[in-house]
Parts: sequence; structure tokens; C-alpha cells
Amino acid sequence: MNIKLSIITGLSFACLIPTSLAQDITGAWSFETRVERKGCTLTGNMSISPADKNGIRTCSFVSNETCQSEPGISIKMDQACRITPQSDSYIIRSKVIGTLTEGYSISNYLADHFTVSPTSAKEMRGIWQDARYSSRVVFWRDDDLPVS
Repeated sequence: MNIKLSIITGLSFACLIPTSLAQDITGAWSFETRVERKGCTLTGNMSISPADKNGIRTCSFVSNETCQSEPGISIKMDQACRITPQSDSYIIRSKVIGTLTEGYSISNYLADHFTVSPTSAKEMRGIWQDARYSSRVVFWRDDDLPVS
């Protein structure tokens, strides 16, 4: 009797999870966005942990920002993040924890935040934003090339 109830409860809970969020996003991802208004490209590599019992994940990434106004200069920042599932998307909120660019202060860099939805097991698309700008972003599994 308890086994039947457990199966029914499990199936009921599974039905509540949006299809796009039912995929496991644990692992290594790369991302890219072009911030046209700023004239910059932001790329990075993110590592996503398994979800806890509430569906919350932690993550970390290194962002690499290059801008047309400063050719040859690349600003790399080490960031920690938290991922919360919401409706059919993931909300990724970040905090800059260190700079990998000599002579560049973390106080001059605005943390990178994302709202993304899985489009397949190997890709997520959505919006990147900092405190001033926003742009479309694409994430892909680290072992795959980006999809145009």
C-alpha cells in the first residue's frame, strides 16, 4: 500500500515540474552574449552543481568581457552564483568574487545575471543582464559548439 502511494505521489510531483526544467543541467556549460549597446561581447564557462531538495543549485563561472572601445583588452572575473527554478526558466544570480585581470578592481565590474530556459539537453537560451544593460544569451554544453 505504501509503495503505491509513493509511486502516485512521485508521479504527481513529476507532473508539476515544467518539461523544460525536467532536464538535468548539472555540469559544464559555456555561454556568449553580444551587448550591442555597450559594444562588448561576454563569454564564459560555468560549472553547475546538482540541485538540492528544493531545486536550488549553486554555480561558478569565469566571465570574459571584450569591448570594441578597448581593443586587445579582456576583463576576466571569477563569479559565484545561485540558480533558482521559476516557472519554465532558471534564474541565475551572481556575485563577483575575484578578478583574473591584473590591475582591474572587482568594484568596477557589475555582476552578470541570467534568466534562461532549456531548449534541448545541450542548450539554454534567455537573457543576460547586469545593473545597466541586457541582451540575449545562449548557453551550450561545454563539449558542444554554439548553435546559431
